Amino acid sequence: LGYLFHQMQSISMHAMSHPKPPGKEDPCRPLMGTFVPSNFLSAFATMAEASALALLDDSPAAVEIPRRPEAFYRFLIRHLDKEMNAFDNATCGSTRGKNHRGQKKRENASTNSSNSSSKTNLIDSLQGMNAVSMNHFPSGAGGPSVTSTRSYTVDLAYDAFVSRAAADSTNTNTTATPEFGELLQYSLCKDVRLRAWCDATKSYETVVQRKIVTSLPQILPLSCACAGIHGEERLPIWRKTNNAHSHWLPELIEVEIEEDGNIITRQADHDTNGVEVWNEFKGKGLPTSVSNALREAASADMARGNRCTRYRLDMVLTHLNEEVDGGGEGNEQCRHVVHSRIPKDYKRQILLGQLENIRRCAADRSPFNDRSKDLSLVRNVTLEDYERRAQYVEEQIDLLQNQEVDEEDEWILFNGANVSSTSVDDARAFHVSFKEPCILMYRQIINSEDNIDPSIDTSIEIPDN
Repeated sequence: LGYLFHQMQSISMHAMSHPKPPGKEDPCRPLMGTFVPSNFLSAFATMAEASALALLDDSPAAVEIPRRPEAFYRFLIRHLDKEMNAFDNATCGSTRGKNHRGQKKRENASTNSSNSSSKTNLIDSLQGMNAVSMNHFPSGAGGPSVTSTRSYTVDLAYDAFVSRAAADSTNTNTTATPEFGELLQYSLCKDVRLRAWCDATKSYETVVQRKIVTSLPQILPLSCACAGIHGEERLPIWRKTNNAHSHWLPELIEVEIEEDGNIITRQADHDTNGVEVWNEFKGKGLPTSVSNALREAASADMARGNRCTRYRLDMVLTHLNEEVDGGGEGNEQCRHVVHSRIPKDYKRQILLGQLENIRRCAADRSPFNDRSKDLSLVRNVTLEDYERRAQYVEEQIDLLQNQEVDEEDEWILFNGANVSSTSVDDARAFHVSFKEPCILMYRQIINSEDNIDPSIDTSIEIPDN
């Protein structure tokens, strides 16, 4: 993956150094080929875990294409975390082995180990969430059984709302459809009622299985769990619109964990006058015995008291099912697209890299250095063309710097080989029948800046050997 992302960034950095298309007069529209990550795909196809998880096309039990990105993402994030931890532990051990002579070297080893520890669990520090799973008998027969887990994604759970829709099937009022914040609140603190054997009463009792998130990540990935699924009332929930807001999926959300473990979600909407309002969703309060067990099982998280985090939509991966009007069928005629927010700082970094490469190519193209004039792939790009490209990129940089501080970042649509500018409204629009959500990515908003916490060191040192 490191090589893959390096290739993609290199293509962006050198985009304005490519040759001109045949017959085109505009030198600022260079010819770019389609990039195929063949190295990554070849390595991925040889992994035993990918085959065991049925992520490959030739697997007889392969995950259906509409929901395969969700399964792939869960696998990828786990595998990355495992590899990075193994690399970090090996680096830490190597550092301790080299610094074993003398007190000064031991101090250096301690310092290096501390620095290495700060980089440990990079994926976990950004996306890791603590959760507590428990079985609780409402009759009070026996205390709750508790286990602690760690996860990197949240699967949206529709059970309570699908059953409610079935019970209210005669009611055509759209208010019966839950809001996104309500669905998210239930998914973070979900409960399912079953029948199970109780040793205390020696009989079958109603048991409530709960899974409650007790910590909040900086990046909140949501697996929508509805693409390509027919026969259930999941996709219709995403089609909801009303006069107050045209899109069911909000751009801004907020998650709060109370001291007793209850979870509150809020979402930003707009009223009929266009004024922003925050709607709050709070489930039923947890029983006292459950709250007490939660405090004991997640004492480190619960000791922090109320925790509240605001998130902003950062990426939407969508399944396009254009062959069927209602969605859910015809999966062989489908594809996936990605809507992604591009930070202004990243765009500026790419533009500066392009400008540097243009100037380097112009220097190579100068009359004083014409050895490769007829031997280069860009031999049809003249020195004047490079000057026009440099001027164009400088104008883009100036335009970016002159933007208002609170001006929105740019949204990009990745649709196969086509990449185009779009808007957040297009990313949020699921009222059309051919769009089915797969993965949502919400990023924490820290103070007034829409960035990841700068205290997290995301750099990775890779040794030469």
